[in-house]
Amino acid sequence: MKEHFNGRKLLVLGGKPAGTADIVNYARAMGAYVIVTDYLSEEASPAKRLADESWSVSTGDVDTLVDLARINGVDAVVTGKNEFNISKTIELADKLKLPFYNSKYAWEICSNKDQFKKLCMDFGIPVTKAYEDFNIKKFRDSDKLVYPVIVKPVDSSGGRGIAICHNADELEKSYEKALIFSKTKQVLIEKYISAQEVAIYYTAQDGEIMLSMMADREVRHFRKSLMPLPVSFSFPSRYLDLYMSTMDQQVQLMYKSIGIRNGTFLIQSFCDGNSFTFYEMGLRIGGALQYKIMHKMNGLNPMEMIVNYSMSGKMYDRPLKDLINPKYVTKAAILNFSVGVGEIGEIIGLDEVKSLEGVFDVLIIDRESPIIQEEDLGTLKQIVLRIYIMADTDEQLQALSNKIHDMITIYATNEQNMRL
Repeated sequence: MKEHFNGRKLLVLGGKPAGTADIVNYARAMGAYVIVTDYLSEEASPAKRLADESWSVSTGDVDTLVDLARINGVDAVVTGKNEFNISKTIELADKLKLPFYNSKYAWEICSNKDQFKKLCMDFGIPVTKAYEDFNIKKFRDSDKLVYPVIVKPVDSSGGRGIAICHNADELEKSYEKALIFSKTKQVLIEKYISAQEVAIYYTAQDGEIMLSMMADREVRHFRKSLMPLPVSFSFPSRYLDLYMSTMDQQVQLMYKSIGIRNGTFLIQSFCDGNSFTFYEMGLRIGGALQYKIMHKMNGLNPMEMIVNYSMSGKMYDRPLKDLINPKYVTKAAILNFSVGVGEIGEIIGLDEVKSLEGVFDVLIIDRESPIIQEEDLGTLKQIVLRIYIMADTDEQLQALSNKIHDMITIYATNEQNMRL
């Protein structure tokens, strides 16, 4: 792959989102000249500080980026997990006639919760029950609505605008809030399910769609009206065999039907121990940078693959179907640490945690502001720290997790412990 990087220019859209620094470091290590663009200063945009060059042009200003890319001889474009930046990179790559793993058609389906659910139903894949033809002006008189329900903007991410409602008053208020977070002003009302969650990860190469990883996604409710936050991802999922025997083939067919040929994507689902119910997906790398787990377990890295594709039109230099195996022998987990309202001060215990056997990565989330406000509750903005761990057995993994939780304290600037 290195011959596709040496001396060539890569433009990266967005320097702040988690994982973008990994993109820059990988591309530069492979020999590319890397440019990062966004409207932020270098201080607020970590990947800019790592790049060979940076531009102060918003990722939304596609026409200006097209002109600059042509003037500066840009050979490839890419971005990380941010959904706005993905939509703009699709547009930019199309105008420059450059490869990018995502297409406008597939993206519009997969980034819209309602369209994704309809696609699933076309292939007989169970999805969460939605209340169709919901009318906010008449819902109080409806006998079809059974509480609790969950309210979601159809085209938002990160938990923004999502609420769990236990009565009509909460629903009316949450519906109006959800509208604010929807670009298309569309809101889904679904039956609320409280069950085991799983996260499912796929990699595509030249039309071959392969199950890459599967995790048990543990969540915790910190307030009953808000979306529960993920506290850990444990690999491999204890439901992996069930999924592979009952769902995998149909899911592959579903994604092939919308033209996905290369890239990486994820699905979030409930599992009752016998069956799966899908509720969301992302045609992108996982927000918790789950590629770090796959890289550690079998040496393959989906983040590097999407950069490879932008640079060369190829995900990898060998067939991945001979290399990918989601049945990891070693156990692994991502631990999320969340905080409540306040101004983040100091994180205590990190140096000691980094020295523990089995800890292979620690990520402090870069953020525009250290302040967690009331409006941030129930969103992924509450997560300030991720720790990536591995062990030989489930028991050893749990013991390491418990030890780390005992060691980490997150103080606010007023010296109060703000960790949840």
